[in-house]
Amino acid sequence: MNLSSNEIITILLFLLPGFVTAAVFFSYTSHLKPSPFERVIQALVFTILNHATVEVLRLCGRTFYWFSMQTDVVWIRGAVARVALVFDTIPDALLYVVIAVLLGFTAVYITNNDTFHRILRRYKFTAEDSYPSEWYSAFAQSRTYVVLHLIGQRRLYGWPKEWSGNPDNGHLLIAECEWLDGDQRISVEDVDTMLIPVSDVEMVEFVTLNQEGQE
Repeated sequence: MNLSSNEIITILLFLLPGFVTAAVFFSYTSHLKPSPFERVIQALVFTILNHATVEVLRLCGRTFYWFSMQTDVVWIRGAVARVALVFDTIPDALLYVVIAVLLGFTAVYITNNDTFHRILRRYKFTAEDSYPSEWYSAFAQSRTYVVLHLIGQRRLYGWPKEWSGNPDNGHLLIAECEWLDGDQRISVEDVDTMLIPVSDVEMVEFVTLNQEGQE
């Protein structure tokens, strides 16, 4: 099927809100960007959500406007009429982009906080979480000190400030670092944080803290 340039532009403009939402989502989460074909599918899904959200907001606005017009309070009717006029003057393209950005950040919040999957787990619908890997999930849900078992039988104790979303590459940013030698702790002087390659980590221990925050 051959499409004219105008038809291609029309399709791209229709999908634009979905691409905006997807761009926001992948910019602020640790999920890997999918293949180009999968991106188009995701953009289509986000576009449908975007258009549905806009239509729901418009329906709510019309309903609120109708109810407000039933009141005898003049200032309420005038205020609602002015808001409706401003809303009608907003270009559709701008409205869709704004809603796309808001949807993107909503998806980011839900994903980074495991909100939706936590509800599903509570009611036994799934055992999965919204994080990109078990590695990322362990660090995100276990906010405590860790012991990194490194290549060469070295052990590093500290607080994980940042971590890679992929267990095969990336780095761990560790603060309050101490080397462990048997039961002895060796403080790392004049070092604020250490950047450890994930490839050097053989195992991670998550330290249990008591109620006073001590080990």
